[in-house]
Amino acid sequence: SPAAIAAVTDPMTAGGAIRTTAQNLTGEQRDSGDAMNLAALHIENLMRRGSTRGLPVGGNIHASILEDIRDVARDIQDEASAVLDDENLLFMRRMRTNLNFVSHDAGQLAIIFPEGAGNVVFDSVTAEADFAAVTIAHEHIRPGNFVTISLPQNGAGIAAAGVFGTLTAALTDFSSPLTILANYWFVLVILGLVLTAIILAITGKKLRIWVVPTFAILAIAANAGTILLFGQGPGPRGIAAEEFAVNMTSGMQITLSLPVHDAANPHNLILFDSQNRPVVTKFNPVTGNIDANIRQSGIYFLREYEAVFNDIYHKPQLMQDAIVRLASRGIMPGLADGYFVPADPIAREDFIFAIATIFDMEYANFDLSGRLSKEEMTVMAVDALTEHMGYRMLPDTEGALDILYLDRRHLTPRYELHIALATAANILTPRADNLFAPESVMTRGDAAVVLYRVFNRVW
Repeated sequence: SPAAIAAVTDPMTAGGAIRTTAQNLTGEQRDSGDAMNLAALHIENLMRRGSTRGLPVGGNIHASILEDIRDVARDIQDEASAVLDDENLLFMRRMRTNLNFVSHDAGQLAIIFPEGAGNVVFDSVTAEADFAAVTIAHEHIRPGNFVTISLPQNGAGIAAAGVFGTLTAALTDFSSPLTILANYWFVLVILGLVLTAIILAITGKKLRIWVVPTFAILAIAANAGTILLFGQGPGPRGIAAEEFAVNMTSGMQITLSLPVHDAANPHNLILFDSQNRPVVTKFNPVTGNIDANIRQSGIYFLREYEAVFNDIYHKPQLMQDAIVRLASRGIMPGLADGYFVPADPIAREDFIFAIATIFDMEYANFDLSGRLSKEEMTVMAVDALTEHMGYRMLPDTEGALDILYLDRRHLTPRYELHIALATAANILTPRADNLFAPESVMTRGDAAVVLYRVFNRVW
């Protein structure tokens, strides 16, 4: 529970919470790739919080401070490893050493790394405040590197940016013909109101008496009817809820974590930049925060948004969710206005683009030509997980593959470990006929399900 997690502030409370978590895992959860992924994330979070320190004045995190907190974190990690051994638990990825600081500054979170900070070995460092948290991987901790997260000084920026973002989205959202009609009607109403105000400012007072109320009533009624008929408001759903100013050293990458406030569905909360472009954003089920990867300074807005497609409603709900959530984040867009075309074969270029976006890596050197088989897709996904998330190949695949797949003899021998890991981690699920079908061509809908499962394992 959030209260139990918040109670973890030192090595002792962290160790007790980790042991309780491990002991409470049921047999069914231990056999579930999804449940064990969530358990690993939870235990990793408990280890991080157990090494918590107050953020130094001015945000200067010197090497000596990092060394001290790193040693505490390693002690907790050693204790966690002993607990996992006692409970006979083996996670598919390595547990990372993450350090944690808490800031009590109001409205601003600042971090700077002096000389020598990069020489201390750990995986990442997190600094938390009441309104946000920022996580920085070790590779971006260099002398002089800094990050500052701040809230706006007043609400004017939020309102102005919200209106601007809404109007911009209305002109660029072509997810369906109905959406286009609804959004452009909204823009026309706004322009009509402005034009009417100008005309009435020039004309006499008598015209104002009846023209203003009449036009206002018609505008309100028309917009209400449009939303009821089309089920879609203007642009990304919801005016910008919160605005965050990010300033950091050029070339850095951070993870910005934001608390959820009164959101109907946290999975639909997405961070947009000042150009109304989506950032790779996800809901963290352990911390309850929204996590977003950011590569450059600027103003960012957290708002609710959900892509709409007309040709996915006959598909299983699992596939619909995967398609909508990937498309909303710019990971796997549709092929045409309002259409995802889930039954079409997935293009190699589209899959590679999605993998590169999820893991925030370059993809220009990949081979983008030719069709993509199921086996190739599996290898790409697993290679990315092993490289970026520390997933480990399973030690024994003989029995598992023989039981799961009747056509195991058709698998490429050097890819058997990849397929075994993808199956155990629930990236792939066996088909009803118990065939893997390595040369089969994956559809866009099937690929979306695989990509979304990969997406949910990247933290």
